[in-house]
Amino acid sequence: MIKRLTFFAVSLVLLFVFIGQAADRPRFKVSIDITCIDANIERFVESHIKRELRALGDVDVVEHDPKTNDFSFFILAIATGKPLEIVVIDVLLYDFFSDNDFQELMVMQDRPENFRSAVNLYLFLRTSASLYIERINTLDNLCKEIILKFDVKKLEPLR
Repeated sequence: MIKRLTFFAVSLVLLFVFIGQAADRPRFKVSIDITCIDANIERFVESHIKRELRALGDVDVVEHDPKTNDFSFFILAIATGKPLEIVVIDVLLYDFFSDNDFQELMVMQDRPENFRSAVNLYLFLRTSASLYIERINTLDNLCKEIILKFDVKKLEPLR
């Protein structure tokens, strides 16, 4: 009986510790907007990008909303070649402003030239673009690469 109570108590403590750690991790809201003339390629890229984002564990794929989103992917895919062997993908990633960013900017508002420079710098740093050229049969690897780069450069510093 004492062994069971001890096991139950230890299990309960571990459960609360793991739940507490999971609650402390931030959840990121990311939207995806994909455009491609070929509907099959569009669905394929969208499916793989969303799957890779969900696999990160702390990302919620949501509808585009600048008021609540943390990041937005805008992807343009163009299939070329005979018969559609190559896909050119342009990925634009926008990192939305947070409340902390606005607080930092508000400190500079008393000097307009500093404020203007800071806003322009923030806007420049918040947008990144990448161009990829990939064969259709390895498109899934490219989607993994895009999300890996996003995870390492954008999410990891915020965790």
